[in-house]
Amino acid sequence: MKKNHMRWRFFAEGIQNTLFYMLFPFIVLYLNDAWNPYLASFALAIISVLGVISGIWGGIFADRIGRKPMMISSSIGFLVATILFIIGRIAGSNIMVFGSFGLMSIAYSSYIPAGRAYISDWLDEKEQKKAYVFTYQIFNVAVTLGPLIGSFIFDSMPIWFIGTSLVSVLTLVYISLWKTPEFQDDRKLGNEERMNANGKFTKAVVLIGKDKRLLIFVVASVFAAQAFMQLEILLPSTLLDRLSESTSIFGFTINASQNYASLLMTNGILVIILGSMAARLSSKYSTRFGFVGSSILYAFSMVIFGFSQNYIGFFIGVLILTVAELLVVSTQDSYIAGIAPANQKAQYFAAANIRYSISRIFAPQLLAFVPLIRHEGAFLVAAFSSLISAFLFFMLFQKSLLAYNSKVGQSISEKI
Repeated sequence: MKKNHMRWRFFAEGIQNTLFYMLFPFIVLYLNDAWNPYLASFALAIISVLGVISGIWGGIFADRIGRKPMMISSSIGFLVATILFIIGRIAGSNIMVFGSFGLMSIAYSSYIPAGRAYISDWLDEKEQKKAYVFTYQIFNVAVTLGPLIGSFIFDSMPIWFIGTSLVSVLTLVYISLWKTPEFQDDRKLGNEERMNANGKFTKAVVLIGKDKRLLIFVVASVFAAQAFMQLEILLPSTLLDRLSESTSIFGFTINASQNYASLLMTNGILVIILGSMAARLSSKYSTRFGFVGSSILYAFSMVIFGFSQNYIGFFIGVLILTVAELLVVSTQDSYIAGIAPANQKAQYFAAANIRYSISRIFAPQLLAFVPLIRHEGAFLVAAFSSLISAFLFFMLFQKSLLAYNSKVGQSISEKI
């Protein structure tokens, strides 16, 4: 990237992702121990709902008052959440720990649409793809590094964590305040139009729903995610069931948990290493090929997972799933940037991001059906879901939708 402030933004995003994923994998276990599982599940569901709402509001405000104010508020939210978490853990306050994670989730959700729209503002289409791939690589590094750090902080509160986390969030605030210039475009929005967002939430959601392309994209992505998310939901229990005995790989003896860790690491490392190459290759094939092909490969990997009985089979399944992931690593955000009106980009990214929140609600439900349909049946359901996604993505690029422009949406946007 030629623009130095974009490098600062990527660094800030790395800090945010790492801080978030230090808590996310462990908060469920922590709250299950502190409270009962039903109360913990209900509390975390509330956070998910608040995350969806804050994401949409974040998109609205990012479009109306600018990207930078949303980034500043998000970084301050991370600072306050980190301080609350440290105090809560030292004081042994479960409510404070829960509240800190809730605040961090809200700040994280409100940042995403502003951050993605910021990339779209500053970079041309070719650079956007590289930037979106890089953000995804940053995400994968954080998903790997964050839980590793988090595994050390839930049993104790080491002084190195307190110092490092506080320096990190203060750096985050510094970048948002002084290293993030606001994008100045040709839009001439009056003060009243820019600042008065009260009561516009429902209208903004309705407006986004009017765009058939965005609606189909979100629905198709939710079906595809039912397969992708089984990497972290259904696959671990399947490995424990089928590879209960230790196995030897290249002379090393590993158990089922270590098998799973190695598969997850393989996926993360390949995405980090091959992400940039995948972005360059994406210019060689159509967006439709990437979307549809990815969903078909997801389905294929689910079938392999469903019937594999040894490590090699699961490893092949992860390789295919990783290729499916790489096919769309740069094209999804680029697609949203391309269909979004200039004055609603953050709102479109906020709506597109809902697909992850919805998927987190439905994807874990397949575990409940394992006693009835076994692991094979559960993976076949995930595969069928992904094939539905492939069909919807195919329909997304039919001529009737390609020629579609959201005149209704534009007329509504003028009113709100």
